[in-house]
Amino acid sequence: MKLRQKLAMILAATSLATTVPVTTQAIQYAVTREPLTTQSKDNYNKYWHVKLEDYQAANSALNLIINNNNNDYLPGPIAFEIIATDIRFDDSLYTETIHNEPFHGDDMDVTHFETTDGTPVGYRTAYALEDKSNSHDGNTSFVGYPNSNSPSELPHRLFVIDEDGNYTSYVSSSYAAKKRYIYDGATTTSYLTNSAEDAGEEIYLFAEAKEPVYSRSIFHKPLESVYVNVIPDGNKNLVVNDSDIIKSTSIDEAGITPGTADGKTFTNVYTFDDPNLNQNNAQVYLKEFTIYLEDRDQLYVEFYQNFNKGLDSRLYIPLAFSVTGEAPSIRLDGNDINYSKITLSTSSTANQDLLDVSLKRLGQIATDGHGNIGTFEIEEQQEYVFYGQVTANGSSKWEEDFENSLEHGDTGVTFLLQLNDKTLEFDLNEGDRYWDELSYDSDGFASTDPGALQDYIAFSGGLRNQEEYIQVEVLAVEGNEMLLRLIDTTQEYKPRNYEGVVQIRNLPVTVASRHDTLDTGTLELKVTQVEDLSYESKGGDLGLFDFDDANEIEEEFDIARIIDEQVSIRVDDELELVSGQESDKLTFTIEELLPGAIDTRDEFFFKFNNCDIVDGWLDDMEFEFNHDYLPNNSDSHNGIFYKDDSEYVLDFDAMYDACIADGLIDGDSNSEKEEAWQELIETVEFEIELFGKAGAEGDISVAIESDNLREEEILLYLGTTHPAFIYQVEPVYIDLGVRGQKGGRIVITETAEEMFQDGREVLIAIEDLGLENNTFDEVDVYTDPDSGLDVKDSFKDGVLIIEIDDESDDGPGSIIIEDISFDIWAGTPRGGYDLYIGGNALSADNEVYDDLEPDGNGEDAYFTFIKQSDIRVQDFVTIGEGSAPVASSQVIMDLRNGVTYKDGSQVSITSRPYQTPEGWVMVSAVDLALLYNIPMDKITASTDDEGKMTVTIIKGIIGQSGSTVTTLKEGSNIVWVNATPVIMGTPVVLGADNKAYIHFLPMSQALGLSAQWDNYSQRLTFSN
Repeated sequence: MKLRQKLAMILAATSLATTVPVTTQAIQYAVTREPLTTQSKDNYNKYWHVKLEDYQAANSALNLIINNNNNDYLPGPIAFEIIATDIRFDDSLYTETIHNEPFHGDDMDVTHFETTDGTPVGYRTAYALEDKSNSHDGNTSFVGYPNSNSPSELPHRLFVIDEDGNYTSYVSSSYAAKKRYIYDGATTTSYLTNSAEDAGEEIYLFAEAKEPVYSRSIFHKPLESVYVNVIPDGNKNLVVNDSDIIKSTSIDEAGITPGTADGKTFTNVYTFDDPNLNQNNAQVYLKEFTIYLEDRDQLYVEFYQNFNKGLDSRLYIPLAFSVTGEAPSIRLDGNDINYSKITLSTSSTANQDLLDVSLKRLGQIATDGHGNIGTFEIEEQQEYVFYGQVTANGSSKWEEDFENSLEHGDTGVTFLLQLNDKTLEFDLNEGDRYWDELSYDSDGFASTDPGALQDYIAFSGGLRNQEEYIQVEVLAVEGNEMLLRLIDTTQEYKPRNYEGVVQIRNLPVTVASRHDTLDTGTLELKVTQVEDLSYESKGGDLGLFDFDDANEIEEEFDIARIIDEQVSIRVDDELELVSGQESDKLTFTIEELLPGAIDTRDEFFFKFNNCDIVDGWLDDMEFEFNHDYLPNNSDSHNGIFYKDDSEYVLDFDAMYDACIADGLIDGDSNSEKEEAWQELIETVEFEIELFGKAGAEGDISVAIESDNLREEEILLYLGTTHPAFIYQVEPVYIDLGVRGQKGGRIVITETAEEMFQDGREVLIAIEDLGLENNTFDEVDVYTDPDSGLDVKDSFKDGVLIIEIDDESDDGPGSIIIEDISFDIWAGTPRGGYDLYIGGNALSADNEVYDDLEPDGNGEDAYFTFIKQSDIRVQDFVTIGEGSAPVASSQVIMDLRNGVTYKDGSQVSITSRPYQTPEGWVMVSAVDLALLYNIPMDKITASTDDEGKMTVTIIKGIIGQSGSTVTTLKEGSNIVWVNATPVIMGTPVVLGADNKAYIHFLPMSQALGLSAQWDNYSQRLTFSN
């Protein structure tokens, strides 16, 4: 019998069984409300049933408290539904307790636990955990021990979660007595109650199994316990149940005598006839209720006992969920227990949407409809927002597939895309998918067949390299409207650590009629999140689907420029490169929208930004014209596309001559040749291999200029490049004519492991100081101790040569160069000298040192390297007389990886910086002060009568030039610097670690620092 049917029968049965008249409907409800947000820096407002880690223990389930103020009891069983709004229930929060993998790792292996008589807990042994949810009503102070024969007391509330995520609560007999689940002889009320003997028809026995004292965990945490299910054998001995199913027994089978509960202490409810048969000190429990995880927004609860009136009898239902919207609440639906709305948040709204939709790049569409709309991104503010199950997997006709998958309409997240110009239509089909077929085996490995959306969807952030666990589907297309669904299965098959981004790019469009013409200007796109999808065979809101506005995401923005051009230039893909390390290919398409629009006398000039064409590519390059091909260089012609200084030239006049020479154009007359030429160049495609320039970071693009373009110059976005390394330097000041001076520091750090490849070189030199002064001849060169990166160094002709001897394999590695020896002769000119860094370890197209001096001339090699180096640091060395300037210091906080560097070395801080949903980057005021050497005795914290914290930081000596006194108060948008108020966009926040967090910019300014935030790399950089 299906769960839904079973509970429907219970609801119907309880409706018929309520024969006692009820004169007032007085069920009352309360909930342990929290200041919920849809994003917090630690756990994204998730509330857990199972304590696996500290952050889960700090965010345990919230209890729904139900109190019966009716005139009479409500006879059990009682069933009701809990229906969620703006919260989500899912399997990860209802983690199975029995043989759960998290309990079998290094931190706690339950199979090492033992009961009192030494019985080990087997892998399949059924056990329960103590209920530690918020306000769980299970403390031992209000009840006595239920069995006078046992020496210690077990928890009053235990729970088990099965493999389907169903939560069952078990309560001790004394707890049951206090709740009037069983008869209380001392009570004088007329409530109908169960007697202990009646309740004994189905009882449960649990005994404690402890972590052994010899376990390593005793040294760093309290010993843990679980509670194993105990059952009688044929001789009434109570033995550990070695099955993974919690089994009940009866008072007769277990050899137990039911007693009468004391009205004050509720003790001696049950007594074991022969305590010697109960060697594990098992105790009697009753099953209280089960929470069935029916859907992401729906729970069913079956309460098995009678529900008596009075505060002592109130019912506690722990809820585990994550927040998904701005108004978290639940409603209850049942015959006896129902309520329209119970809010879960202490705030009127929970701040911040779970998703952010933003424009990445404008597209370009000609007035005749040729072209593509631009690129926009849907970014998670909490991981697993797109969670769902892929049930439409291409195994049948797409209509049937989607109809089956939308039985409940709750998988993934669906968006309605609407163009504001009805002349345009989306040029996609209903049923188009990212994967035409997508299925998983028992180990989570994916079987895939690429679909039509592969060219239009990309993933980054936490979804990078997770493509096989994500499905994107076109549910319906009608003209300028499209229904698009995103489904993420990473939570189940490949868990991830941070939020992801889905990039929807270059969706194709076309005009509704070939006679239509678009007006120049901008095209707008509206993106609306919808919910409650249902398949309607007769047609619905869009195609065959009905849906409702989810009241979550609704964004409208420009998505393309409509231009009146006769020549179109586009790229249909985007690159993602690692600067200096990787190259990739991109196809350019040039179209004549009007025959004869390209004047062969007018060249096209290409200038690349942050990238360049791979050496030798122009020799292999070819042009494609509707299945005809023309090489860029051949015996008959040379250089249709060629480099001219810092830019490249595409010469259509040279292309015309080459096409004639190679026989691609023929004809007896010039008009015939011209006609063949125009037909040939209607569409021209060519592929270019590009690499990201060493040290470059951010967008890569190309500016194209030609008199063939009405705007004369267009800018095409080509993708992004990420640095393979970052570097920090500590400049050095040298006194003129003093021998043996040392100083300076250079740190080069990979952005990921294996960025620096075996056998490649990093080359370093200082302008005009290398050859004659032997700078870098005496220097300390070493690597960090953890990454596995290893190098060997040598010095030649004024250049420090660092060869990668072993790649990093355990995280990004760092190369540190310090204590550089300087012997500066007295005649050296005073002033600043620049540092140069290069080599093929940083950029694959660079030369190794030996290739710089083929004729053995070291001076030539030195100057050749200076000319081609990738990085130039101005005034790394300053030569002068007198005291050195104040040493600078740089601090980099990497929010994505949770690490902080000071002057290139990783350092520890007490409080991790984070970014708020509104985009404010918050840092610990104390951490930042300590990183810049402000003594701890110059930092004070106090709390006022309202419990608000105030922090004061004193830099320097009060009264002296450059000193500051900075005061910030929890909850205030004003920071005081030398008694001058500075208004901030976001208030000071007291974090869960009891530290004051403040927006980085006003705090850095107060300390006299410069600061920069890079949103893409999630890096925050401070310098003095």
